[in-house]
Amino acid sequence: MRAVLFAVALGVLATPAAAQTDEQKADARAAAEQGATAFQSGNYAEAADLFIRAESLYHAPPHLLFLARAQVKLGQLVKARENYRKVARESLAANAPAAFVNAQTDAKKELAELEPRIPMLKVVVKGAEGKQVTVTVDGAAIPAQMIGVARPVDPGEREVAASADGMNGASKKIKLAEGAKESIELELTPGSGAEAGAAPAEQGPESSAAGGVGVSADSGSAGGSDGMRIASYAAFGVGVVGLGLGTLFALQSSGKRKDADALCEGGCPVSKKSEIDDLYDEAGQKQTLATVGFIAGGVGLAAGVTLFLLSGKKQTKETAGVTPWVGYQAAGLSGRF
Repeated sequence: MRAVLFAVALGVLATPAAAQTDEQKADARAAAEQGATAFQSGNYAEAADLFIRAESLYHAPPHLLFLARAQVKLGQLVKARENYRKVARESLAANAPAAFVNAQTDAKKELAELEPRIPMLKVVVKGAEGKQVTVTVDGAAIPAQMIGVARPVDPGEREVAASADGMNGASKKIKLAEGAKESIELELTPGSGAEAGAAPAEQGPESSAAGGVGVSADSGSAGGSDGMRIASYAAFGVGVVGLGLGTLFALQSSGKRKDADALCEGGCPVSKKSEIDDLYDEAGQKQTLATVGFIAGGVGLAAGVTLFLLSGKKQTKETAGVTPWVGYQAAGLSGRF
């Protein structure tokens, strides 16, 4: 085993123009020697860390070779393969140290032995067509381009999860043996508010601008026929309140008008013209409010009857719904049946 030869080779490698300092080379040599000792002692995680430090200070093929070997021991076969490839594909100078040449020869041999050991896993996601899907393996996201494509994964038990906006996520665990070729399927289902039926009901033309009152009665969001029945009771309530307010304002309008008429018995005196005009104006305003109340009451009762009748019918996927709306001097119904 050439566990220490690569450290010696650092001293004979020609230094490029933008070279590391002597201190950096000395530090790299120290880290590499300690990494070799840790590797021989079976402390592979420590060895990998030390070889990474050495390589960051000074590039040498033996650093990457022993880093790959440590990663193989740790079960990090995918990372090990990439480091083996870096060494195997490097163009060495004609006068490269023997340690570098030997490291490359060993890397090519060990890479060929490692390749068939790496598992391949394909993750298939269903139920989220047209949405941006995120897939993770042990919490690390994989590229979106690799969803549905077999990719190399380290052996052992892996947890695969998928998610998308507006969908309920899904996850599964799978145990991968060395060299296995597996496929796993995850199915996403619509989450709360994901269906098209969850969109807000359309309001009447005056409701939002004039602060109108609306009662939504979409059976898809109220739980089928039970939701329709509850919505019908709410609509009946709106109708009763509307009729009650309409009656109250109508009586007040009538009272104001009678007061004005009383002042004009036998002719309207000029001295009370302002008071009489105010009474007639108030009577007109109360009459307008009464009209709105009666319209709202009528719409509410009509909606209540409609919803009550619909609640007894079998609902299809395209659910029925109705929304009474009331605005200033206007009211109506909107919805689908």
